[in-house]
Amino acid sequence: QYITTICIPLSESRLISTCVDTAKHHKAEHIFLYDDVFMELVDRYHLHSIPSFPDAKYTITISFFDTSKEILDAKVRNFTRAVSLDEKTFAYYDSKYFIERITDPAFLFSLLHSYTQGSHTPITTTSGIVVPLPMYEKILHDIDTYLYSTGKFYSITGNAGSGHISLVTLLDHNSKNYAGELLHYTQTIFSYVKKYKGGISAHSGDGLSRTPYIPMFYNEATMDVFTTIKKAWDPYHILNPGKKVDGNPNYLNNHLKSA
Repeated sequence: QYITTICIPLSESRLISTCVDTAKHHKAEHIFLYDDVFMELVDRYHLHSIPSFPDAKYTITISFFDTSKEILDAKVRNFTRAVSLDEKTFAYYDSKYFIERITDPAFLFSLLHSYTQGSHTPITTTSGIVVPLPMYEKILHDIDTYLYSTGKFYSITGNAGSGHISLVTLLDHNSKNYAGELLHYTQTIFSYVKKYKGGISAHSGDGLSRTPYIPMFYNEATMDVFTTIKKAWDPYHILNPGKKVDGNPNYLNNHLKSA
């Protein structure tokens, strides 16, 4: 199977929907988003593994697959024409390894570790955000505005084709107010997700830090189902206490303080 990935720099978030919609129309397989922080970290610690676009707020990578090289080339050609791309403004990759590497969450964490040398903790509670595609650019704007105002170091990536956003923010785990900062940060980000009718569990499970906010996204009947299943399988709360059900900010706060 042949693969071609196109890296397209975007100066602002309002251009994302055009690329995503056009890529879907032309049968793209993977459509991923990376912000300028991710790209800067790659440029610093993995030079030449991804092209550098200094003026881009976001970079979208769009991958096309086909068993026929001729058909694949036609897909790519038709897409680039549809979005009026100048060949000088984007980059091609014909390696499956390229897209597998940069979409692997471990790659981002390796970049963040290189940057912090372990001095801060990458918070992944907000790595499973998903919103309807028409809301994608709006929530990105709100998240970006909020986090920029806090002065926190963060990176936004995600599977833009499905409305997924993986937000990873660095917090100082040695701070006396670490638990409080985590709770306020999570509450604020999830309030944006709620505002735009999204969800918080696009991937991975709902652990300790997400559990207090699950009722924001499920109605009472659904929460009762969660509780019923938990009681049936774990009536004595031996397995993962405080997760999925029966969790609250106080429990989370106390757990983090004792950790």
